Amino acid sequence: MTCGMGDRMSELTFISDRGLPIAHGVSTVFPEAFHCFCARHLFASIKTKRTKKSRRWQAIPSTNNLVEVRDGRKNGLVNLADKVCSCGQWQGSGIPCGHVIAAARLFGVADVTQFVSHWFTTETYISTYMEHILPLPHRSEWSDPGPNVLPIVNPPIKPKRAPGRPKSTKRHPSTGEDTEKQ
Repeated sequence: MTCGMGDRMSELTFISDRGLPIAHGVSTVFPEAFHCFCARHLFASIKTKRTKKSRRWQAIPSTNNLVEVRDGRKNGLVNLADKVCSCGQWQGSGIPCGHVIAAARLFGVADVTQFVSHWFTTETYISTYMEHILPLPHRSEWSDPGPNVLPIVNPPIKPKRAPGRPKSTKRHPSTGEDTEKQ
């Protein structure tokens, strides 16, 4: 392991907007680490990207709670009362998928943030910090846990590119060699 953590890599957590470069980097360098959304980016994504994409979709009411959403590829059956979508994204992440947004629009619901899991609410965030957080003592009063308790996480090792123009990888044919492709 490049980070020197061994079995403890699953204890790492990365919080980001989960853009493709970041997600790829985290999954490549720290495959066992937990990678989650930043709440600010999460709500921005729901209000812009998913809403715009779901505007083209067709929502057809089935019953009072069931709505079939046709998106052209992966149709979804949404139950707003039970907070279930057949695509599974809503249950898995707690974040409304495009099917849910289209179904909510059918019923005239403009603010789909009410369908986000309670784990992402301001109340849950505030209750996380309701307990007292004691200040740290002066640095001179800190105890040293020892070298084997806290692992040292080194940055990933990147191979350095050789200076100058990259060498050509084309192979030069030998004398008398047939160069036609077969």
